[in-house]
Amino acid sequence: GPPFAPTFPRHTSRLLCLFLCLLPPSLLGSGVMPLTVVMTTLLTSYILVGIDEIGLKIERPFPFIPMHHICTMSQGNVKNQVIMSRDIRGMQSRGGK
Repeated sequence: GPPFAPTFPRHTSRLLCLFLCLLPPSLLGSGVMPLTVVMTTLLTSYILVGIDEIGLKIERPFPFIPMHHICTMSQGNVKNQVIMSRDIRGMQSRGGK
């Protein structure tokens, strides 16, 4: 699992949502034009939610890494090496006698 508690990402996501919900009223309250508020909120939301999503993917990478395929391929390679090793030892013992 991740090196930190699963409540941490939930907490940061909730804090992000709270920030993004409070951003428009705070911008409007400071005298920013409504169109600028909308554009600023959309751009800020896009960037911050994207960073949050990237963080979630980095936190749990294994669903995205084809681990089963990699393990199956590695297992097949090890089996092939064992078979080749046995064949070589068999050839050496027959040739040496």
